[in-house]
Amino acid sequence: MTLGGLFITLFTLFLYMSGVLANGIIYETAKDLKFGERIYGMIEEIGGKSE
Repeated sequence: MTLGGLFITLFTLFLYMSGVLANGIIYETAKDLKFGERIYGMIEEIGGKSE
């Protein structure tokens, strides 16, 4: 693999990971705006007790 190919591969991976991170941040922000703190209680109810 040439140096240019390596650079393009690493750059593409970096862009992909940045996109995933940005989507996660947007998702969490939207969830907090819509449900607020009560979403954590709802998730706990769905998951049940850990006993």
